[in-house]
Amino acid sequence: MSKEERAEYEIDVLRGYEYTERDFQQMILYFRGCMRDGTARQYNCECLAAEYIKKKVVYDDILTDYHIFQEISGKCVDEVSVAGNLYTDCTMMGQIDKRWSDDFCECYANYYAGRFKQNDGKMSRQGRMKTRVVAMQECGYGRNRRDSEEQRRKAAAAIAGKAREKMGLE
Repeated sequence: MSKEERAEYEIDVLRGYEYTERDFQQMILYFRGCMRDGTARQYNCECLAAEYIKKKVVYDDILTDYHIFQEISGKCVDEVSVAGNLYTDCTMMGQIDKRWSDDFCECYANYYAGRFKQNDGKMSRQGRMKTRVVAMQECGYGRNRRDSEEQRRKAAAAIAGKAREKMGLE
């Protein structure tokens, strides 16, 4: 069955269907699981629950919850949540390394979230890492690295010179 035929079939099954109390309970359980397990960091749980129950009604015993999620997740990517969580994580790094400035973190988080949404929230671990690296490059991480490395070398040389002086080696 083609994608178009499946969509038409789903519309036909759901046309006039009256959701039961059991359907609503399944939807609520799915929503709660989404909120509890971290899925809400990347997806809109209300959207997922609404799409889930539609697929569950149509394909009750045919599709597993995992397969249903794979089919519906692209419709429910929460770009704002993805960007917000990455921004928060990034600014925490900024407390340690000043290259992770607020401006950099905003750029990085928005770039990554946009690519995540473009891919319908389906990225392999390798794809996520590659996208993070590209986001860092696009947003200027390390552009002034040569300057900061040279400053570190000069500071290290100055400290070494003072240490030699104190030890009477110079």
